[in-house]
This record gives sequence, C-alpha cells and structure tokens, in this order.
Amino acid sequence: MIFFSRVRVDSQEYGMRSGYAAGPVPFTFGLQHYYETEESATRPRDFQQDTLSLTAQNHRKQLDGTTRLSYNLTDFTRHDDGFNTTRGLAQNLNLTDNEQFGGQKQAQLTSLLNYSSLSQTLVPTDQLLAEEDLHLQHTRRLDSFYTYMFNASSAGDSDANTHDLRAGLNYQWLPDFDHRFRQPGRPYQFVFSGQFAGHHPLRCRSERGIHPDAFPLGAAVAERRRELVS
Repeated sequence: MIFFSRVRVDSQEYGMRSGYAAGPVPFTFGLQHYYETEESATRPRDFQQDTLSLTAQNHRKQLDGTTRLSYNLTDFTRHDDGFNTTRGLAQNLNLTDNEQFGGQKQAQLTSLLNYSSLSQTLVPTDQLLAEEDLHLQHTRRLDSFYTYMFNASSAGDSDANTHDLRAGLNYQWLPDFDHRFRQPGRPYQFVFSGQFAGHHPLRCRSERGIHPDAFPLGAAVAERRRELVS
C-alpha cells in the first residue's frame, strides 16, 4: 500500500527596480522581498529573504575600456520544525575592468576583483579574489600573456592564501593557412607557471601545447592536442 502526503506552500514576492541610463556611469538598483511558508503537521517551515542589488558601468571610447560593478546584499532567516532557526547576511561584490592600449590596441589588460562573505552564521566565511591578465601582441605571429591571481579565503577559524603566476609565449611558426589541408598554421606555446600557497615554495613548470584561441573549431584544437601528446 502506498501513502501520499501533501503539504501547502504559500509564497509572496515583491520589490522595485530603478536606475539612470544617461551620463558617464549608468546604474540600476533594486530591492526585493521574498517570503515563503510551508504548512506541515510534522515539519512546518518558513523562509524570508530581503535583497538589495546595485549595478553600474562606465565605458570609455577613447581608451576602449569598460568598468563594471555589481553588488548584492541578502539578509535571510529560516525556521524549521518550529525550533531550528538559521540566519545569515550574504554579500557579493564584483568589479571588472578591461583596457586596450597602443596605436593598434596590441596590449589588453583585464582586471577582476571579487569579494563574498557570509556572516551572522555559525561558521562565517569570507573570500577575496583578485586577478590581472595582460596580453601583448608583439608581431603578427608572436604574442605573450601574463596572469597573476590572489585568493584569500576564511571559514571560521581557518584561513588560506594562494598566489598563482602564469606567463607564456605563443608563436605561430607555420604559414597562416595551409592550402593543402585548409587549416591554419600550428602555433608553438611555451608556458611558465607557478603557485605559492601559505609558506610553501614556488613551484614552476613549463609545457608545450596549442593555444586554444589559435583555431576557430573545437575539433581542430582537439585533433592538434592529440597529435602533440602522441
């Protein structure tokens, strides 16, 4: 014999959103309230969440650069079984910037900053992530890239810091187009990478491979990778 149980869930949601589209820094902001209840004879539950969101961006035509900012603040409360209560305050901040330099825009710098946290809980957490990516086009066939990433995170009494470094050269040493096979020339890639975590020494390695942006088709990339490994 099979028994089915059915519970009733009621929810309501309302909010507002506004912004300003003109000027050098267009922005939007919003407020949202969400409330949900679950009627059950054994496990009643209710959940409430309030969210504040903000987004802004700035585009610079002269330098061909764009900066974007987004922020979310969420306050939530949950009651389970009529006894257990969970509260929390979550934040997330994301800032990105993209710039191109040079007469022919041969240098491109991408920056990322992200911060997220969860507080007012039994185990509060924090994380800060910063990343810088620089791409230089030296000649038509030679380019290089440089990446640095910093990651700091904590959960309760534990924390960890990590630094990642990566640099590489890409050189396309065959003609741009092989008319016999109708495929672009094969690039040669040299990569230097390292990682520093806590008090551990820097570990470096070099590798030879195919730059993923060198071929427009994923099948061609996979085939060239198989050729390199074999």
